[in-house]
Amino acid sequence: ISNFLLKLHIDVRRKLFKKVLNALGGELRFVVSGGAPADSKLTKGFNDLGVKSAQGYGLSETGGCCIYTMDGFNKIGSLGVRQPLVEILLRNQITGEIYPDSYVGQGEALIHSDAVTSGILDGKIIVPMTSINGKNYLPTKDILDRKEDGHYEYVERIDRMFPRYDGYNVYPLHIESLMQTYDEIDHCVIVPQFDENKNGMVPKMYIQLSEGTVIEDKTKFIESIITNSFLKHKENAPYKANYRDIPRSFVFVDRIPKNKMDKPNYPLLKQGVSGEEYIATIEEDNMGVSSITVNKNNLEEKKVLVKK
Repeated sequence: ISNFLLKLHIDVRRKLFKKVLNALGGELRFVVSGGAPADSKLTKGFNDLGVKSAQGYGLSETGGCCIYTMDGFNKIGSLGVRQPLVEILLRNQITGEIYPDSYVGQGEALIHSDAVTSGILDGKIIVPMTSINGKNYLPTKDILDRKEDGHYEYVERIDRMFPRYDGYNVYPLHIESLMQTYDEIDHCVIVPQFDENKNGMVPKMYIQLSEGTVIEDKTKFIESIITNSFLKHKENAPYKANYRDIPRSFVFVDRIPKNKMDKPNYPLLKQGVSGEEYIATIEEDNMGVSSITVNKNNLEEKKVLVKK
């Protein structure tokens, strides 16, 4: 009802959801997210309650936020638009080609502004810069997607994206966001795993179930994930995955290990963390998948234990 009325420029959200807002203190009108891309469902949820939300993008080396969802440029799922006096170029992460300012698409963000660090401390180069037309740009190692309307969307860290054995680029953040649409999954992480049979990397997924969730038949659960998220697409799915994104290993863990910054401990996860593992054996052809078999891995493997 509230969304329909908004189209008529009638806003009754705060009255309609007064009890919910009172439970949040009654005065909540604006929330800001930083440190990682905000979940689109969370952003939309606040918006539906009549609470404005915003997020931005920046690094310590850029002197703070350089892309922001300002009023009038606040698109759900977007980082926003670049701030005044900030220049952003995108670079092909494979070939190194630097795209023109008008380029629409993905690439590593190179940022220039008066607030960006010089990269030099005590006469030593601490942060390498890229010189373009006499200006120093900061290589962010972040892949952004510039849209035709000037908005930017976050794609992935370059050091998290990895090529599969056949050269197909796997973007873990996309797959992880897709898994967040399942109520049974609280958190998941995708890492590369070397496949001896393919002589290259394939995706591996660690899954932390939502509190209180018990899945009696994990084989069927995994099969349903593969079918509904990789071979088919759920309505309004945040990412249209395909068969080459399918993990070959699914590991259920009590909790995803974190580092001191309370973010997933990727090096530890790549090394291997103990859990209940299921192996997906997938036969592919030029057109897609010809067969899929999911079985529990009953072999005892040497894994890294997560400290409680």
